[in-house]
Amino acid sequence: MNEDNDGWFFGPKSVSAGSVHMDIWEGSAVELAARDLLYVYPISGWWRERKALGRVESKTRYALVVGIETPDVDVDLITPIAAEIENLVAAGVTIET
Repeated sequence: MNEDNDGWFFGPKSVSAGSVHMDIWEGSAVELAARDLLYVYPISGWWRERKALGRVESKTRYALVVGIETPDVDVDLITPIAAEIENLVAAGVTIET
């Protein structure tokens, strides 16, 4: 556990390790709700240093994959989350930079 990062397992040191980046956060549902946001943090990869590949100015898509594990509880999380995502996609999402 990375004690300096408020529950994040790897923390900022994992950002520069490899092409696929991930981190794991552990906490209660109340703590997760209090965080309010999850985000994608884009960084350049090995390809950026190799200009001969012609990829320097290429656009890249990013993905945020979230998994939630809980004790054996009978709660439907998928329906309200899917509805919220559908509403955001239909309305368009503002990207803060």
